[in-house]
Amino acid sequence: IDSDLFPTPIMSADFSPIEERLATLTEQNGSYTVRVSDPNGSKASQIFTTSVPDYELDWITKDEVALKTKTSAFAPTALEIVSTKNRTASPRPFNNYGADLLWSPDGSMYLASETLSDGRFSNIALYRRDGGDTKIFAIRTLPEKCTFGSETSTIVYCAIPNPVSFDQNVLPDAWWQGKM
Repeated sequence: IDSDLFPTPIMSADFSPIEERLATLTEQNGSYTVRVSDPNGSKASQIFTTSVPDYELDWITKDEVALKTKTSAFAPTALEIVSTKNRTASPRPFNNYGADLLWSPDGSMYLASETLSDGRFSNIALYRRDGGDTKIFAIRTLPEKCTFGSETSTIVYCAIPNPVSFDQNVLPDAWWQGKM
């Protein structure tokens, strides 16, 4: 990677699902900046700056990037949607502990899991961004162990870990630590 195009280490990155564009999160002088560029870093433009150090990027629609704090059972998860067109952020009320998300290919819905107050891991649920019906599935798994059946489908395929692992570990932290 050309250090002139990417002057600081990239903390998080994701490609657009529609175009050949790249969103990157970098740190400079205590601020964290989201930039959109061509994949090689050219034609970069800054779309968002924050003081939050641990955002992860998901490019969810042609013109929107989701910023979600790194997942931990011991901290609330913050979520913001940033418009790449008008460079505005919309905080989303999503302060569940240990929440992890997987966005549908069209960005209209997402799978979510969370850690409950007693330390147990929740069943996975499918949420619609427009506030429509939520579907709670009778399975416990991490959203990144799932995939959507097609771009507009509500069919979801998931790998389900051994249930014993869920009962012996606080998730998702045990997963990130390689304990299961």
